Amino acid sequence: MKILFLTTKLFPLESGDALHSYGFLKRICAFNDVYIVTFIQEPLDTYYEHKNLFLKNNPVTGYYDIQPQPQTLLKKAWGLLKNNGITYKCEDPAIKKTLRSILEKKEINCVIYDHLRTTVYWKLINTYKKKPLLQVLNQHNVEWANARTIGRSQEKKWLKVLYSLEAKRIQKFEKKTMKKADIVLAISQDDKNYFKKLTSNSIPLFVNRPHISFPRLKFAGDLNHFRKRLLFVGSMRWQPNINGVKWFVEQVFSKLIELDNEYRFYIVGNRPTPSIEKMAKEFYPNVIITGRVKNLKYFYQKCDLAVIPLKEGTGAKIKVLESLASGIPTLLSSFCAKDYQLSDEALICDSADDYLQGILRLQKCAELREQLLQRSTTFYQNYMTSSRNQDSFLKIFTEKENQFTHLSQENP
Repeated sequence: MKILFLTTKLFPLESGDALHSYGFLKRICAFNDVYIVTFIQEPLDTYYEHKNLFLKNNPVTGYYDIQPQPQTLLKKAWGLLKNNGITYKCEDPAIKKTLRSILEKKEINCVIYDHLRTTVYWKLINTYKKKPLLQVLNQHNVEWANARTIGRSQEKKWLKVLYSLEAKRIQKFEKKTMKKADIVLAISQDDKNYFKKLTSNSIPLFVNRPHISFPRLKFAGDLNHFRKRLLFVGSMRWQPNINGVKWFVEQVFSKLIELDNEYRFYIVGNRPTPSIEKMAKEFYPNVIITGRVKNLKYFYQKCDLAVIPLKEGTGAKIKVLESLASGIPTLLSSFCAKDYQLSDEALICDSADDYLQGILRLQKCAELREQLLQRSTTFYQNYMTSSRNQDSFLKIFTEKENQFTHLSQENP
């Protein structure tokens, strides 16, 4: 099959969005002719490093990367009014020109819109297509629900109202767009259930679980010495991360350092908000924010435990998969654990006391730390094997392609 894969954020591999897209692409490139269209993202040195490594190791038919044109404030405002808070930044004349050229010159059978925001090009693609196309929407989150979460976290009432209205606008757009697609892929079973409810179970829905190769970074010998260093990894502009980290510091870590002031908490993630920076100053030197880092390996090896205290947000929490794969003993909420149906592979905590007591238990018991390492890395190996075998939607691509081939032959 000849597939046009339209995305906006593929490299660098420093976000859940990019990692999920990357894992999906590796699978479809192995059996199809894939033409990739994406934006070039900062930082450029890392972008080109990751891009070149991907192209070296994967059979890609065509790769088109476009430097996004800077938008004036007026253009952003117009885009927001014309579209919505998800798609307004994505319209770009160079992308439009590239898409037209591909559709005119290549015999494309299928378009994969990677992330809801890329569907801003839906009309253009359907104007220039030469024949019926299989159109697939690969959803990374439930966007309207995330907008609602951001709104509920605002302190100012007018912002709460604004985000509430925008969430409703995104919900309407998300529902309408999914109903136009031939196939919709959800990143988790929870997200699939959201979409089923939103569309009254009227669309072909499949779960496209994250399939990402993470290295193991911890081994039994690394756990002998406990240095009292905790780790959180995630973008510090994403509201569920912000809320989760602030709750953990205020409700758990503050009590922990009263018991033992030697503990340090590393918050590793790009673009920390002013509220996170302010919190770090209040708890200095115990809380350290790093901002963007090029090499996460150092922090996974340096720290003793990872914490993932999220209680909200859609998507599959790829940071959970990364943490388990690394081998670092992990404490997380049942909200995060359910995406991967975890039981004893990590310590599951739902209250401040659960986290506090869990950390103290792991400090005292090297045997428990080693057990979590073995269970988590075994889980990850089994997950990757089962994930390779769960691509039922890839088989659907072939079946759907046959239908569309017949249709195009009937309507040349």
